[in-house]
Amino acid sequence: MKLRQISIAAAMLISGSAFATPLAPTNLGALDNTFASVFGKTSSTEALLLQDFYMFTIAGPGTVSGSIFSSGYAVSAVTLINSANVTIASDTTPSSFSFGGLTAGSFKLSFLGMNSTPDSSFYGGSVGAVTTPVPEPETYALMLAGLGVIGFMASRRRQG
Repeated sequence: MKLRQISIAAAMLISGSAFATPLAPTNLGALDNTFASVFGKTSSTEALLLQDFYMFTIAGPGTVSGSIFSSGYAVSAVTLINSANVTIASDTTPSSFSFGGLTAGSFKLSFLGMNSTPDSSFYGGSVGAVTTPVPEPETYALMLAGLGVIGFMASRRRQG
């Protein structure tokens, strides 16, 4: 079944220029530790091919995940692309997707599918990221100062 979905997605991608003009990516902003970013599209006269891009950033290492619901659109793949336009990962079960092991930076999500009922189609979903904060240099300096004070107090007790 997955091979069939991948084949359909590849065929749609190759023939995509005949059906629709790619749109500029929609910016979802920073997704750090939020699941509030909602995206979607409603169509009354949309072409057969669905190909939408959504940009976002994350400030630290983490995982991006989300879910999609649709009526009329058959979303067949969600692809994660980095800032150098290199595909990082793809998911052919886009009703819920997750991409882990990411570093801080800018990314794009690409949604690929078909519009089976152009008169009343819609899709939507939510996406968010769980990121790990990176400690600031001041945090390390304060920790080392605290260890120094503990060491000093321990040496004074041995002497006294």
